[in-house]
Amino acid sequence: MNILFIDKQDFQTKMRASLIADMPQHTVQVIDNLDDLKLEFKKGKYHIVIIDFDNVDEGNCIGVRCLDYIDSVDVHQRVITLSASSNYSDPHGCEHCVNNYRRKRLNKPTPLHNLVRLIDGYDTYSCDHYHV
Repeated sequence: MNILFIDKQDFQTKMRASLIADMPQHTVQVIDNLDDLKLEFKKGKYHIVIIDFDNVDEGNCIGVRCLDYIDSVDVHQRVITLSASSNYSDPHGCEHCVNNYRRKRLNKPTPLHNLVRLIDGYDTYSCDHYHV
């Protein structure tokens, strides 16, 4: 599985990416800005894009701009957003997001095994806070 991780380039990110990449048949590319996202999307498709809003944003909306770009290119791209804040949920509510996008959200802090579970079972899980 080809995974793109949008997060700042720090030790924690490298450790998470390394642990995910150690799983059978997983490759992980880590980027930290919109320009690199555009370049990566020109190279090919990713099975899942993970955006850690808490680490990459720091007040400059990089995560939001990356998510907007992804939606403009492929509204059906699988995306996992990570954040301790509810600010990065769809402004129209969970139902709208579920019906119109292929996004999942994990609330932070979350153990790495929850992220791995969501990556491997993406199409069978919903967001942890979404209930039908």
